[in-house]
Amino acid sequence: MVACDDAGDSHDLIARLDKLAVRPGYQVIYAVGWDLCERERAAITTVAAHAWQITVDEHGEIRERRAEGVCGELDCGLHTCWVKEAHVTELASPLREASGRDQLADCRPPATR
Repeated sequence: MVACDDAGDSHDLIARLDKLAVRPGYQVIYAVGWDLCERERAAITTVAAHAWQITVDEHGEIRERRAEGVCGELDCGLHTCWVKEAHVTELASPLREASGRDQLADCRPPATR
């Protein structure tokens, strides 16, 4: 499993990972993140509520996020300062179907979700 943020978001990296993944007897899974732009923000508004899933961390525990309007201490352990249930969803379908055109066609290899 390879994971990187927007610093690793490049066509060359993804092409290399795809080449590694198709080798017989190997499996490569990767996730590449990037900063959201208006295209992604618009797509998020079209996602149905049931499509969102609770996010878990690397230990399988429910991932927490900071609650709004709470203390400024990042290491605060108060239950009220944290919200369990950060959520995640897939945007490939909304981005491929929005505006009557595939907004991912020129972005990544066709199988990329």
